[in-house]
Amino acid sequence: MTGLPNRLLARDRLNGALARAGRDDTKVAVIMVDLDGFKKINDTLGHAVGDSLLNVIATRLKGGLREADSVARLGGDEFLVVLPDLKQDLSADIAGRKILFACAQPATIGTHELFLSASLGIALYPDDGDSPDILIRNAETAMYEAKRAGKNRMMPFRREAGLRIVRHVALETGLRRALDRNELSLVYQPIMDLATGAVAGAEALLRWKNPELGDVSPAEFIPIAEEADLIQNIGDWVLKESCRAAAELRRRNGRPLFMSINLSALQMDRRIVDQIAEALDTHSLPPDFLKVEVTETLLMRDVPLTLEIMESMRNLGVGLSLDDFGTGYSSLSYIKKSPFSMLKIDQIFIRGVLLDARDRRLFSGIVAMARSLGLDIAVEGIETSEHLWLARGERCSYAQGYLFSPPMPFGSFVEFLDRKTVISS
Repeated sequence: MTGLPNRLLARDRLNGALARAGRDDTKVAVIMVDLDGFKKINDTLGHAVGDSLLNVIATRLKGGLREADSVARLGGDEFLVVLPDLKQDLSADIAGRKILFACAQPATIGTHELFLSASLGIALYPDDGDSPDILIRNAETAMYEAKRAGKNRMMPFRREAGLRIVRHVALETGLRRALDRNELSLVYQPIMDLATGAVAGAEALLRWKNPELGDVSPAEFIPIAEEADLIQNIGDWVLKESCRAAAELRRRNGRPLFMSINLSALQMDRRIVDQIAEALDTHSLPPDFLKVEVTETLLMRDVPLTLEIMESMRNLGVGLSLDDFGTGYSSLSYIKKSPFSMLKIDQIFIRGVLLDARDRRLFSGIVAMARSLGLDIAVEGIETSEHLWLARGERCSYAQGYLFSPPMPFGSFVEFLDRKTVISS
């Protein structure tokens, strides 16, 4: 369509350039070019407009380079530029800036004036690889880094970025099989009632142990699960397993212990209410035994829809908790409108209260605000008796932290209930 070489021919030309560079002691630059925003234009205005735009970009790329340079289209909106016979690295940087400028110029297609940008990744021979496949792969890795850094820019290949991409791919591949291979599990951290000293419930926390990767932190794998569109299935499994555990605790213990679960922002659609209802029904669990924790960041996404879904959860009888309060940017007016029954103060606020008077006043202000809204108050990160004393002094409702117990497997949590039902004063 564009009259440019394809991937196969580009690889052959790169192979020839590498052979000459090895003989003449020169360098070769490989630049991966990916157009930012092309998919939206193609989907909105149609493939005919998209194809014409690709032709414009192809012409600009060819026109801005030396006669010895090669431009290829790899497919979609990806182009590959090969710069042979370079004497210095700066030449690749200059060419990259020309490409960025060329892609950023407005293009008129029919009646449409279109604006694009590009993300570029640069790999150099012999610094970043000595074969076409390695250089193309490393240029692509650098291009993804440019996109992650905000697009409309170029990035040189960095070995640490390559290792990060390799691990990212390994994690995503492993996650796709984790459920089928029973590698996911839940651990439970007790939530203590500060008025009675008894265990009030538990927060279910997701863990992943992979045979090759070992124990992977949720902070690392959950964003990948969201990006790879795996979080719905994983979240549904967490919901069902949490309800199963809560029902088992109810049968064993006979006490009204609630189970708290965390929702990803990508789970917050209308399906989640039916999924919760089904999980409760499957395990004959009363809805007030389940609490759903929602973060401030999630609360700010599509506010009318989020409020509607949370209202449906409350009508179902499920408790709602605002998690990690103080770490996001939510509006107090949204909190006032939301059907929360509990506010969880993030652990960052408890860490400094014993040393900093301003932290203490801030902590007291959050508690007073929550109490004025009629919310129960839970404090995370209770690690010392002084933290516990402070939470009790502020008349908080619940506390959670390593002073009581770290998160633990279900069997250990059952033993904890049998062994320690009341905390000391």
